[in-house]
Amino acid sequence: MTVRNVITRLIALAALPALAACASQTTIYKVDYDPIYSPLLMQKLTENGELATVVRGNPVGDPREVNAGAIADQLKSPQWFTKFRFTTEPGPATRKDYRIVLVFNPVHPAPGGPAICETNGDIPVKPGETRVRVQAAFCYNDDAITQLFAEAPTTSDLQDPRFDAFMRQTIAALLPQRNPEDPSIDVLPSWWKL
Repeated sequence: MTVRNVITRLIALAALPALAACASQTTIYKVDYDPIYSPLLMQKLTENGELATVVRGNPVGDPREVNAGAIADQLKSPQWFTKFRFTTEPGPATRKDYRIVLVFNPVHPAPGGPAICETNGDIPVKPGETRVRVQAAFCYNDDAITQLFAEAPTTSDLQDPRFDAFMRQTIAALLPQRNPEDPSIDVLPSWWKL
């Protein structure tokens, strides 16, 4: 192997992380975690295998033609939790006061908290252009426990691996393994009643 081949391979290896970052092109920003968020809370809420989910807007087309169930079916629980499914039709054993809310391509981002978590909240949406945007929250009643904004290049199909990567990164940031605001929390406070 020549020196030239070695240098070429080293340059190619050095470029891989940059290429991988460009491939996903997901941007997550304005992340907010309430001190009450805990992985143990998530574990308790999803012990029956599902988490209630509300979807507004459409990440892949006309916002009037949303198939919320199909979008929820594409979501995957982060690897640090026991596997659970996201559902727009939760069973009787699933807590409905705790839920994930995803608003795709909001015309104006909701101010957060109560506005996004209201069960009958009407946040105007529009078709995505070159990027799909999502405002996401993990809610308890009308309060956001965690919330964020994210965006990625628009895709035309829910089965697109880029949409899968976008949603995986969004959900992982929304439901982290530890609360970045207070990483020492690994038990629920005694006053918090589930």
